[in-house]
Amino acid sequence: MSRLVRFVAVVGCWLTFLQCGSMSAATPPTDSYVPPHYERPSTKGGPYKKRVVVFVHGIFGDADGTWRYSPSVYWPTLLLTDEGFRDSDVYVASYSSPYFGNTMNVDEVVTNLNNRLVSDEVFSKHREVVFVCHSLGGLIVQRLLLTFRGYAKQVPFIYFFSTPETGAQIASLASLFSSDPLLRALIPGDENVYLENLENEWKAAQFRIHRFCAYEKKKYKGVLVVDRLSGTRNCDDPPLAINEDHISIVKPSSVNHDSYLALRNAVRQYPVAIGKLAAHATVPQGQPPLQRTAKFAVMIPFDTAPNTAPIPRDENPDDPLFRTYGEMQSLAQWGTIPDSARETKETGTITWKGNPVTMNEAPVFLGRLLQYYIFASIDNLQHNSLTVFVGYPAEASAGIEPPDAHLYPDERLSQMLADNRYYRPFLHRPSFSGVKRMMLPKDTAIVFDEEGKPPERFIVQFERSKYFKVQFIVQMFAGTGVGNVPKHFLTSHAATTMQWPFFVTMRYSIEHHPEDRAFNPDNYAKWLDALYESLTKKMVLADHGQETTINQTRSAPFSPNIGVNAGIVNIGSQARTIADDLVNTLADLLSTHRGSISIDVHNPAGDTEDYARRWLLVFHKARWSTTGVGKVISGTDIGADGEPVQIPKGLHLYYKPAQSDLASFVANTIKNAGISCHLPELDASIEGVDLKLFVGDRENSLAVQQLP
Repeated sequence: MSRLVRFVAVVGCWLTFLQCGSMSAATPPTDSYVPPHYERPSTKGGPYKKRVVVFVHGIFGDADGTWRYSPSVYWPTLLLTDEGFRDSDVYVASYSSPYFGNTMNVDEVVTNLNNRLVSDEVFSKHREVVFVCHSLGGLIVQRLLLTFRGYAKQVPFIYFFSTPETGAQIASLASLFSSDPLLRALIPGDENVYLENLENEWKAAQFRIHRFCAYEKKKYKGVLVVDRLSGTRNCDDPPLAINEDHISIVKPSSVNHDSYLALRNAVRQYPVAIGKLAAHATVPQGQPPLQRTAKFAVMIPFDTAPNTAPIPRDENPDDPLFRTYGEMQSLAQWGTIPDSARETKETGTITWKGNPVTMNEAPVFLGRLLQYYIFASIDNLQHNSLTVFVGYPAEASAGIEPPDAHLYPDERLSQMLADNRYYRPFLHRPSFSGVKRMMLPKDTAIVFDEEGKPPERFIVQFERSKYFKVQFIVQMFAGTGVGNVPKHFLTSHAATTMQWPFFVTMRYSIEHHPEDRAFNPDNYAKWLDALYESLTKKMVLADHGQETTINQTRSAPFSPNIGVNAGIVNIGSQARTIADDLVNTLADLLSTHRGSISIDVHNPAGDTEDYARRWLLVFHKARWSTTGVGKVISGTDIGADGEPVQIPKGLHLYYKPAQSDLASFVANTIKNAGISCHLPELDASIEGVDLKLFVGDRENSLAVQQLP
């Protein structure tokens, strides 16, 4: 059998593995169609409950097999005897998606699904509709709500199980052997215009729909169909890892299965809204509160060296977050003032030596700093401002005026924050606080709170009882190793600097008061949404989202734990394997430069060619022009002088003399990730590309090396 024939056979098996329906891997696919249906109520005509849980299956799935663990265990029916779902009906949606020959694309599936929902009056019979989505079903539901936007007001939350938001990596390969248009929505993220547009449209719509996410940890038949990064993008809560594969993640064996418990916990967090339901009412009586939960990640640099400032000074004035880091550094200095200096009553000049902040103390120290920084930033964002920085254009911004604005009493604020070192660094001197005359909606109370011992969550809360409540919650995640600084951040202390990532979550709930005509909930939502967006712009790199980068210039080794996209990558010693998160991290670094590269294989053995394809994916994601995996050579290559050259085993980067800087950057990026890479002699024979990467055989430990 030729290599091509074997390759086609393998892909054919992968297509079988992708099934999400009732067929096993050994059973040939069929075009059987299971129609959408209610599990509760069991009889047409009701009575119908206030909420309905709608199950939407994934690619090649159906309304039965996707959710069925065994002949007697079916997830939708498990809900029927659970008190936690007593206020919910259960509806199982369906759309036609056979293995081959489907002629509908995603948008056409959406209109077909909506036709069924309208026919069964799902949105008119129920006040609230909750979606449980598997795989492609999550994309179908998002497009449904963007197409028929009136539905969104009735959807409190969606639970996504292994839904690809950046594209399932295997689907691009499978699509080469199938005419199914649904596969075209699963092409890897950088090439998938459809998914990018879907994400942008969703963000622009500003739906107040909470997004829960769970992702698979096991491979199915050797394939991780949807990786962690793809399956957890744009989630509102920390994503849940479930120790199942792409198929079994939505086949809970009992009410104690992690997937089942995840859905039940979400229902507890978002119970059915209070109020009576008018029969078949399209607009429910008694409007539920306006609610939103949104989150971003902040990376704070921290200098671990003794007798240094906790936050080092950013020496790059072109850093987009230069002013933000400068403000945080100043607050950090106030936070280290010893009690003797803080309490002094002397009126002249005083000097002091700041208290050191240890690694163990850093999470709480920085958490409290970030808590106050958010509070002060909210105040500043509500005032008109003019910023002048020597050598740069002046910037003016209009304040975000709160609704029903009233001046918060200065005396009350000073009394509440009297012990806050960032607000009041000296007890007997004028305050250096950045807080001006604080404006808030009338009758609003301010609360600073901490949760946990030692504190793990730091909260700023604004609340008007029975009207609205908003919390900005700061929660530390996990630190990186030293030698790791934020993107664009330059410091002479890079070798001793690390990063502490924090989640910042905004959660609000705004009640409706039709009897109070002066109170407009929509104006409060617009105010809080504008504050959140401005905080994100102020504290998160616009060109980097919520991801963490690896400092390109550092020489210190990686820590085994590397923060990536607000997650953790545990890098071990698996030979010839690049973790999915590491692929994306390397791609992000390499994307700061542009080039063209070809990737070939030397001394082929085992799955070396597959490993070379992984490297092709790295550069492809970095938007380089790529070719390969092509020429396969055994042992030797032709050098610049035309003579055969023995090629050592490992990763070898060939380059033209004019591209030495680019080659050094690429090699250092790879080496800094704990992967050996060699720069051979200049190769004048390279044509058509800037660089050439050769991959040696598996006998050499050339992939992710063991790290300390």
